[in-house]
Amino acid sequence: MATGAAEGKVIFNKRSPQKMRRFDFSTGASSFKLSGLLNADFEHLDFKGGAGSYTLDFGGSLQHDDSVQADISVGVCDLTIIVPHDVSTRVVMKGALTSVSPGSFLVAGSREYVNGAYNSAKPTLEIIINMSVGSLDLKES
Repeated sequence: MATGAAEGKVIFNKRSPQKMRRFDFSTGASSFKLSGLLNADFEHLDFKGGAGSYTLDFGGSLQHDDSVQADISVGVCDLTIIVPHDVSTRVVMKGALTSVSPGSFLVAGSREYVNGAYNSAKPTLEIIINMSVGSLDLKES
């Protein structure tokens, strides 16, 4: 899915009937909210955004016994990541990120955060964020 400069919402309110190997989302300078992302049942999410404001809500549940990965690359922006409190989650930051509000996430290493449900032996949602400059807000639902 690709857009130019835009404002919008994408909602996955039901589980996908088929596993999606790859979900690519690309947008220019925008304001977007993506909700129910785990319902999309992807193996790999690749989100690319320019300057703007983005909310990625990983609502839903991991639907298989496999871990999934989300690569998020954004420019100068405000980024909010929301994950279910019961989904094992690890967030790794790269780039020149300036401000992190970890919420209930725990510091697990240099520029790495995990939630209370994190267990490396369980299927995990791994989120890798590459941000030029901006703010990151981590939340649980």
